[in-house]
This record gives sequence, C-alpha cells and structure tokens, in this order.
Amino acid sequence: MASNNYRKITEGLPQGSDLVKFFVFVFACSAVVSTIYLGLSFFQYTSMLDSKKRVQDSLSYWESVVKDHPNLTDGYYNAAVYAVELGDKNKAIGYLDKALELDPSFEKAKALESKLE
Repeated sequence: MASNNYRKITEGLPQGSDLVKFFVFVFACSAVVSTIYLGLSFFQYTSMLDSKKRVQDSLSYWESVVKDHPNLTDGYYNAAVYAVELGDKNKAIGYLDKALELDPSFEKAKALESKLE
C-alpha cells in the first residue's frame, strides 16, 4: 500500500518537460523585464543629455549677447544662472561680478551671488 501512495505523489509532481517549460517561461519574463528596464534607462539618459545640451546652448547664447552688448546686466545674470546650472561656479561668479559692477543695486544678482558664496 505504501508504494501506491508513493506513485500517486510522484505522478503529481511536475515532470521533466514541465520543469523545462517553467524555466523557459521564467527566463523569457526576465528577458522582457530587463529589456523594458534598459529601454527606460536609455530614454532617461538621452533626456538628461538633451537637457544638458539645451542648458549649454542657453549659456552660449547669453555669452554671445553680453559679448555684443557688454552693458546688459540681465545678460550677465542669465549667463550666470546657466553657468550655475552646469556646475561652473567660478564662471557664474565672474558673470555676477560683472553684472553687479554695472548695476550695484541688482537684487537678483546679489541674491544668487550670496547663494554661491
């Protein structure tokens, strides 16, 4: 009678082909999830690069504006803002110093400079 119970229990277990199908399914699901994750990561990375390029382009624009209009305090301030966004603190302070040299009462420039010091 004990061998009869053994047979019922072992027949109820997944057989070799069922295990293979299960592991293939798990592998396929893992591959799909990994592909989606990599795709989202790549999209986020390219978005970050695009954002940084826009900030660099904006800084270049304001640098050309102050080159053409050296007495434009707002131009120096805006260049400083984009320099800060790019992490170039020294360049930002230089632009803020120039803006404050032209207009010592320029409050936004004073506020930004105090944040950087």
